[in-house]
Amino acid sequence: MTFCLVGVATAGQLIRNPEITPFNLGTRIELSDFTLQETERYAKILDAPGRSGAELMQRVHHWVSGHPYLTQLLCSNIAANAGIVSAHGVDRIVKEQFFSPEARQREPNFADVERRMLDPDVPGMSLEERRTQLLDLYGRLLKGKGLEASEENPIVASLRLAGIGNEKRSILRVRNRTYARVFDEGWRRQSLPNAELRRVRGAARVAVLRAALVAGVVVFAVSTAALGFWRLSNDRQKAISELESTTEELERQNYAARMGSIQFGMAAGVWTRVAEVFDQTRNDLHRGWEWGHVAMLLGKPDIEASIPGLSTFDIQPDWRTFETQPDGRLMVLSSEGLYEIQPKGVKLQRRFDRIIAAGDPWSHSSTPDTAQYHPSPRRGSIMRMWSAHYGHAYALFDAESDKPIVPYKLNSLIADVDPVGRVYLVSNEKTPGTVELRAIEGDRLVATLRGPNPRGGARFLPDGTCLLATFNRKERGLCELQRWSRSGKALRSTTTRLEGASRIELSGDRKLYAVFNYNRCEVRRASDDGAACVIPDHPENINEVDFSKDGCRLLTGCADGAARIYDVKSGLLLQVFVGHRQAVAAVAFLPDGKHCAAIDVRGNPKVWSLEPHPAVEAFDDLEAINCFLSGDGKSIVSISTDLTIVSRNLVTGSVVRRTPSPQMPGAFLPRCDQTERVFVGLPDGRVA
Repeated sequence: MTFCLVGVATAGQLIRNPEITPFNLGTRIELSDFTLQETERYAKILDAPGRSGAELMQRVHHWVSGHPYLTQLLCSNIAANAGIVSAHGVDRIVKEQFFSPEARQREPNFADVERRMLDPDVPGMSLEERRTQLLDLYGRLLKGKGLEASEENPIVASLRLAGIGNEKRSILRVRNRTYARVFDEGWRRQSLPNAELRRVRGAARVAVLRAALVAGVVVFAVSTAALGFWRLSNDRQKAISELESTTEELERQNYAARMGSIQFGMAAGVWTRVAEVFDQTRNDLHRGWEWGHVAMLLGKPDIEASIPGLSTFDIQPDWRTFETQPDGRLMVLSSEGLYEIQPKGVKLQRRFDRIIAAGDPWSHSSTPDTAQYHPSPRRGSIMRMWSAHYGHAYALFDAESDKPIVPYKLNSLIADVDPVGRVYLVSNEKTPGTVELRAIEGDRLVATLRGPNPRGGARFLPDGTCLLATFNRKERGLCELQRWSRSGKALRSTTTRLEGASRIELSGDRKLYAVFNYNRCEVRRASDDGAACVIPDHPENINEVDFSKDGCRLLTGCADGAARIYDVKSGLLLQVFVGHRQAVAAVAFLPDGKHCAAIDVRGNPKVWSLEPHPAVEAFDDLEAINCFLSGDGKSIVSISTDLTIVSRNLVTGSVVRRTPSPQMPGAFLPRCDQTERVFVGLPDGRVA
């Protein structure tokens, strides 16, 4: 009679009584996993149009390393699913089949492996001891530390019989990636018996005791060292005092240097640098009256704000203009919407939808350009000029309904609109040297104004004529201001030294206009084009100008980040407002006449008060024709009309006077260094 027993077991597991059953007969059969070459038959079966069986089989072998049962199971699932055509599909089915929370209970192979690992057959040990030792050794396998595949170690033999360990070159390792993922470190820790937890807690207590012992030694060593350091405490305190004194002096000198840099920057007109250095001194502990004086000169804004970001189509911010509403409120107009300037910042009043014009190749995006309100009695509405991105294309829209009044014109530039006369001025790049006067109704051509390269600098004047700023034909560097009738007749021409001027801005009463370009600006009378005043040259380009309501002051916005106010009659500079880190893009006087506003190219508006600031402190005894702050910021030095030099200490209030000597006739311009010395320039070139 012959019996066939199929399964896995050790010799000891088949012997109940070793004295009567020595089990000295028998042959052990080693069953190894499939190699990749041995799975070629599976690959041929998985081959199908649109997928490679070899590629799929290689991924299967990656996960199960040739495990016969798992290989057969995966291949059968892949063969039944024609949608698996790549390694990604194999990974997906492995995850669904093996790595789900209930896979260990649903899959019989996993359940058998788990049972054999949690209840190993090792004689002479309790269940907790057997499980603990096996899981400890398995933890080493998970960390990549191989074990010697010794047959004499029953724990190692149990790992092999459980099917989770595989011997390679006498070293036992985890059989495949799937087993390492299913029976991971988290599973191992959860499977440890309570005895192991008590061992871990005991080890933790021992570790705490050892740490306490080490801490005691450290405390003792520190205490011993502290006794030695105590002897050096007096020297240490002295060194700290000297260091604090030196630091205080260096900080004071640093503050004085910054204030000196601000003074020279103001003299040179480098306002962006002045604002930057001034911000660095805002929290300086050495600030005195001189800081407040500079703050007064710089003009701290009453309102500072930042408008939210632009859409993805906007390459550069389009905050280029202010807009006064019919009710007198000043708004900021951008491609995103209309923002109202309020005491606490800006508030979005209306969001614009993108205006799409039929037949416009740039219809995906449009932005407001010279957006000025023009009351229209005939329609009872208002108009706004818009420009399309990525090309010169301008149009007129109803400001309330956003309905087009004049459709987009390619390669064109709308220069001005007369809503009362229902006409507008437009230049076209295809016909350089001309400006067309067109009627709004029907977009009908009324007249053609011809001038050398007008570049869009055209405006309607209150007497019904049109003004064009053009190049001079005969002499380079000159600008011609040409007057035209609305019938297309040239009336007169005025020449100015503004090279290439193409920007014109009219005052509120339209009696004056400013023509400007680059860093130069002139104010002229609209009645006869005569010069009212010449504004001093700016350090950088003038981007925008605006007249006050009474037409007596002119506000300019410059690329140096400063806004300046000039007297229109004399051309003298009245006030300078700084604080922008970028070029000023637009400026405007507020309707109340007491404030002005500026906005930079990054969309940051600021509003300043035009009211004069009260004096911080007045010195009646200093009848000075010139005065300077000393280098250390503690004294103010002046020279009076009779050449008397007066030095007032701003800390103590003491005053020192020095009358002029015969050797100092006509002395002028006192200067101070970082000490108490005063240098005075003499008429003969010497310095006393």
